[in-house]
Amino acid sequence: MTKSATFTALLIGIVFCFLLIPEVARPDAVYLGGISTHIASPDSQYNQSHDLIAYERNVYLVGRFKNSYNRTSYVAAKGWHEHRGYLRLSLFVGGVYGYRSCYGDEGTEARLCPMLAPSATYTRWRVQPAVFLFGEALVLSARVEI
Repeated sequence: MTKSATFTALLIGIVFCFLLIPEVARPDAVYLGGISTHIASPDSQYNQSHDLIAYERNVYLVGRFKNSYNRTSYVAAKGWHEHRGYLRLSLFVGGVYGYRSCYGDEGTEARLCPMLAPSATYTRWRVQPAVFLFGEALVLSARVEI
């Protein structure tokens, strides 16, 4: 089994485990797509379309995306959320696998790196615009309650 297939199977297993967590008042959601701009470096040297697909259940998030170096990456994180009217402010803390180094692109193999990603989501509708700060990438995505 290839590394990509192994991590895809692991991701599916984690999502299945999240389905076993007892229900709470928060709806499940998926994040679909992601476009970015890099705030500290020129965009021309980075991938700006991230093919993000992530699943959020309660306070947990798992997903797959193309990182800024156009490599498949996987994320698992726990989120803390504060609601202010239709604005949901979040902080996701976890790990991401797929970068060659935790900052930059040195190395030859993917590694597991820590992740800290603040976000803001406008929650008035079922399809919700969300903005993440992921490293130096400011990412716009769509969060869909399911």
